[in-house]
Amino acid sequence: MAKKARKKASGKSGKTKGAKAKSGKKTKKADLGPKPVKTGKGASAFDIANDFVAMFNARTPDDDIWKKHFSKKIVSIEGGMNQMWEGMKALKAKSAWFLDNNTVHSCRCDGPYIGATGFAVKFTADIEAKGSGHRATMEELAFYTVKGGKIVQEEFLPFMPAPTAS
Repeated sequence: MAKKARKKASGKSGKTKGAKAKSGKKTKKADLGPKPVKTGKGASAFDIANDFVAMFNARTPDDDIWKKHFSKKIVSIEGGMNQMWEGMKALKAKSAWFLDNNTVHSCRCDGPYIGATGFAVKFTADIEAKGSGHRATMEELAFYTVKGGKIVQEEFLPFMPAPTAS
């Protein structure tokens, strides 16, 4: 009894790091330090990002880029349209629709901006709508998520300036 009173008076409970709790399990301090982010086996986001930009700017055909770096289960999201396509066949159909309706006079890819789970690039394109002949410069950011050495998701965010007050 005197021993308990001394512990209470000193403010110590008698438990130390790694001591067994009453349940018999070891108690341990929470690990609050950083942990590595992993995207699985295969090429890293860094490697894919740099090769993607180099291939794109060298005018490598889309099919070759897709075959090398994209998952067959790719998810493609058009942020400005709030629409999504799933799978390589759907991605190819989306691309074909775009090219059927627009003439791309030029397009460049800036970046990459590399993160732990993927990368981003900025596209700037000179586009002409085939139906109306309207020609404009299109800018958009694209975010690519990498898992298992392949791009599993792409999301496009077109530059849309905020309306100005009149």
